Amino acid sequence: MTITNNIYGYANIAGTPVRYTSCNISKDQSPLFYNTIIGLRDTVPSGLFDSKSDGGSLNKQRQIYRSGVGIYKCSISYFIAGSEPLFELAKTGNEFDIGHPSGSGLTGCRVNSYTFTVSAGDVATVSADIMALDSGGSSGGEPLEEVLATWDSFYVGGEACDLQSFSFTINNNCKPIYTCSNLFPTEIRIGTQAVSISYATYGGQSLGSSITLTGGGMNVTFGTLLDSGGGLQAASSGPQITTLNFEANEYSLGA
Repeated sequence: MTITNNIYGYANIAGTPVRYTSCNISKDQSPLFYNTIIGLRDTVPSGLFDSKSDGGSLNKQRQIYRSGVGIYKCSISYFIAGSEPLFELAKTGNEFDIGHPSGSGLTGCRVNSYTFTVSAGDVATVSADIMALDSGGSSGGEPLEEVLATWDSFYVGGEACDLQSFSFTINNNCKPIYTCSNLFPTEIRIGTQAVSISYATYGGQSLGSSITLTGGGMNVTFGTLLDSGGGLQAASSGPQITTLNFEANEYSLGA
């Protein structure tokens, strides 16, 4: 028996607990500093407000500032076990909450970017960057699922995957909307959605211009795929693997 020690906790995503390998919940708000006429060098003959006397003192830099706009963020990576809770939220751009046992959850969340990855002989993983309106959210319960979803649980084109790897990324290009009454956003808008796909095959086989992926509670047909390049990987001790990259066109997720 082998024990792999890389699950560090759990979070509750829209009511579904997931075990994560990394989770970073943060409040980003940086001060904005203003330059002054005196203060463009490390040292000047005297301080900022006594520049005509030669006292030889250090000039006080970054002295005038204001509070910047803020945003709550979450970066999370986790293994899929049972149904995958974040895909539909990334696809539709709907709002949801994140709970965490520490109490540092988030409310009013939207998925900014989402990446699903699975490789032959490995477990399926999800990585996502999320924007949120505020902190909070319940801690939720611990995950009940014990068995992680492996490569054989997913199907491409209705058949068991015989690819070397498969991944896709959804980028919603989220934009926080600020008003004059608050330094934190009152709304998070979903931008133009972009979907990209990458898969690796043995011997350069192509899946065609449309791909259906099922497994982990997901059932999605990617629309017209536009070739965006790729390359051949060959090693003396391994098989020939060809990577194909695509950008999805129009209603790429069937939404």
